[in-house]
Amino acid sequence: MLHPKLITKFLTAIALFLMAFLTYFNCFNHAFLLDDWTLIVPASFDPYFLQILGTHTTAVYYRPLLHVLCAVNHELFGNIVSGYHLVNLIIFYLTGLSFYVLINRLFHRSLLALLAALLFLCHPINGVLVNYKIATGYVFMILASNLSLLAILRDRSKRSPSIVSAGWFLIALLCHETMAVFPLYLISMLMISRQNSLRQAVTATAPHLVFLFLYLYQRALFTSGSAGLINTVNSTGLSLFDVTALWSQLIQWYLSQLLVPTQIVLVKDAYLDPTQTVFNNLLFVLIAVGTIGLWKFSKNNSAARLGLSWFAISFVPVTIASLCRPEMGAILQPHWVTFGSLGFFLGLAGVFESVEKYIWKPLWIALLSIIFSGYILNSFVHNQNWQDQKTYCRHWLKSSPQNFWANFSLGQCYLNEGNYSLAKIHFLKSVINGTAGSVVWQNL
Repeated sequence: MLHPKLITKFLTAIALFLMAFLTYFNCFNHAFLLDDWTLIVPASFDPYFLQILGTHTTAVYYRPLLHVLCAVNHELFGNIVSGYHLVNLIIFYLTGLSFYVLINRLFHRSLLALLAALLFLCHPINGVLVNYKIATGYVFMILASNLSLLAILRDRSKRSPSIVSAGWFLIALLCHETMAVFPLYLISMLMISRQNSLRQAVTATAPHLVFLFLYLYQRALFTSGSAGLINTVNSTGLSLFDVTALWSQLIQWYLSQLLVPTQIVLVKDAYLDPTQTVFNNLLFVLIAVGTIGLWKFSKNNSAARLGLSWFAISFVPVTIASLCRPEMGAILQPHWVTFGSLGFFLGLAGVFESVEKYIWKPLWIALLSIIFSGYILNSFVHNQNWQDQKTYCRHWLKSSPQNFWANFSLGQCYLNEGNYSLAKIHFLKSVINGTAGSVVWQNL
């Protein structure tokens, strides 16, 4: 006879799988679009494509493992689009499962862990991780991060888990540079949930910091030249007051899409409006003060504090990355803060869990069913926007009508169709707010 705990684990794994499948079963036949054409269609095991050899003076990023995963997927599936989505969905499910295990191990509250993992799997803010074919590296980044945290929790008295944890961290970092702040996630987890001192927590991250230094050194070599990220940001000429006004707009948008996910796009842009600068800075201060207030209010709730700290830390790399594409204004891509969204889902799950104690249980179940059903249906509709490049760009422009990338990509669709008048309209829109690349002018 099976042990009750084993049955519970099995049922939990099945529930998480069903949530992931129900949310994304309608995305398997979507066509290549946007960066799929530049990272999947030409993918190969050439060491230059894999970013293993060479120095790319025009490169803005260094993500060799993402390129490796693109090459592996292309070798396996070629033009069979459903294969890419299946791989993404499997890794996405495993990420949700690892998130459940992590939260349960940290706080020994299975209901909290289950609710947080279910929210992660069905919320449409994470749709890019399954719908976008090149997102294999993005979702694998979050899985590797969770495994890194789990590894260090196994046994802090031994050295090996820290090395294993650092190894998983390096894997995540080679998928995407936003994981450079992972040591802060780790330190906050150890201090909040394990009551480690700052010194103990920092000591535990020593192998991670070594790998981070080696990565940054290699990245500096690979992206050397005037197109380096810091130089690109410095070239904008924005004042700190301008930058905080732009950050405020992006943070407001992301928070709004977590709460009411109706205008989620691959890249949200923000442009400086001198008449709104003071107002946006006041909102930025309000968000900062509100975060501090929530931190103090949650002093007796370690899960809420951990969720809040992860969410806040995830915006640290955005301060630089948001200005990496000056032709697009200040930008935010949801997958940059996916780990931070884990913190949001942890906090929201805590709210659901606490409410359960004070209301009639059938009513609580009914309310949760409505919320989860709403997220699933919203994701289902959002998935349809990814069916092809033209459809997605039209959806994108409803939320970001001035967006450089959306206008250029839609113009490219019309150009390929021979609809030169509409192509011209969107190419011209793509050069209104910034400096366009030569390819736009060549198309015009």
